[in-house]
Amino acid sequence: IRLMKLRIIKTKWLVWVAALAVGNGMMVPVCRAAGGYHLLKEIPIGWEGGCDSLAVDGASRRLYVVHGTTIEVVDLGKETVVGGITNVSGIRGFALAPRWRRAFMSTGQEPKMDVVDLVRLKTVQPIKTDKNPGAILYTPCHAALYSFNEGDSSVSFFEADDGDYVATVKLPGKPGVAVAD
Repeated sequence: IRLMKLRIIKTKWLVWVAALAVGNGMMVPVCRAAGGYHLLKEIPIGWEGGCDSLAVDGASRRLYVVHGTTIEVVDLGKETVVGGITNVSGIRGFALAPRWRRAFMSTGQEPKMDVVDLVRLKTVQPIKTDKNPGAILYTPCHAALYSFNEGDSSVSFFEADDGDYVATVKLPGKPGVAVAD
């Protein structure tokens, strides 16, 4: 069995600023990698194949590696797997809300998201959404949570601190993935 390994990569970058470009009077920055990337260490994750998505909690220095039915939790300081969230069927969306030590995940199979306790690494409560939730987005500046529901082309808004429902907005097409701007 070939196990997936998280590879920690390091690179050195040199930034050179060219002198005044001839004829233009412009300063031209030139970036070049010195030596390229090289492998520092491999961390065994524990399954075959790749991953669906990654999420990093900078404050706790944890990496969440999402793969189908499992979310492996890697302590970046110790460079080791410290636990996981298992027995979940087909994870389609995952978003961290580290301010409240929780995360949210969807499987798309039921009209709900699950709240995950990041301390115990357990699902603690469901939150009702519209049909077939996929992508989930958390925005820390608004403490808002968004569920992108593919089944009825909508996005549902929730308060991230307690999961209270705010509103649902119909979209002109099937939602995919979103990012905060």
